[in-house]
Amino acid sequence: MKILSLESSGHFSSISLFEDEKCMDFIENRDKHAHNGALSSMINNCFNNNSVKASQIDLYVIDGGPGSFTGLRIGASLLKSLSFSVDKPFISLNSTEIIAYKLMKQKKLASGIIRVLYDGRQKDHFTADYRIENNEIIQIGDIIVEPYGNESIEAVDYICGVTESPTKPDSFLEIEPTADFMGELARIKFKGISEKDDYQPHYYKEFSFRK
Repeated sequence: MKILSLESSGHFSSISLFEDEKCMDFIENRDKHAHNGALSSMINNCFNNNSVKASQIDLYVIDGGPGSFTGLRIGASLLKSLSFSVDKPFISLNSTEIIAYKLMKQKKLASGIIRVLYDGRQKDHFTADYRIENNEIIQIGDIIVEPYGNESIEAVDYICGVTESPTKPDSFLEIEPTADFMGELARIKFKGISEKDDYQPHYYKEFSFRK
């Protein structure tokens, strides 16, 4: 099974190509807010590097949010269009879930509760808790939006993610969502149902824009 994943929820963007459990390629762009001009080229480079055509991808995967309003829309539009053009399934993963899964895999954690903070760019962050169980992460409760200053570590074993809050605890681990871990997670999460017919990015809040 070939899986193409695209992550564009934050400042940076990345894509990965998986074949079954093996990551065949990972391409990252560290230029801030380069989603609009970079993503198409990154996908083309990935296909060319691995002699793969769009029609040979079995599953297209997007980071569905929360995160950057612009980044989420650009990434979703691009990958939805590509999956439609070749009539292949499309699914979304959650930014906070990707971060929690990445921490579990990087630290080789077998148990514990993870609290994820993902910056909302309005002096707030999206936060969600996950429990590690049988090498999977299970969400506990809802994703909520909290202002800077509410970075509680009560009742959790690990706190991680991306936030510019000046009051984040000393134990905070910087972990950003990246496409290389999306490929692994998508293989676990995909149940044969495509989301492309009615998918919309998950913003979780209203965004205000500077005039």
